Amino acid sequence: MAIRPSGTEPVVRVMVEDEDADEVNEQAASVASVVEQANG
Repeated sequence: MAIRPSGTEPVVRVMVEDEDADEVNEQAASVASVVEQANG
C-alpha cells in the first residue's frame, strides 16, 4: 500500500496491491474514506 500526495493535482493518491481484487478495492476505499474525512 502507498499513500502519497499528487505532484501535479490537489489530491492524495492511494495505491494498493494484492492478488485478490476485492481486497484491493475494499482496502483502497477504506483508506480513501479516511483521507477524505481528514481533509474535510
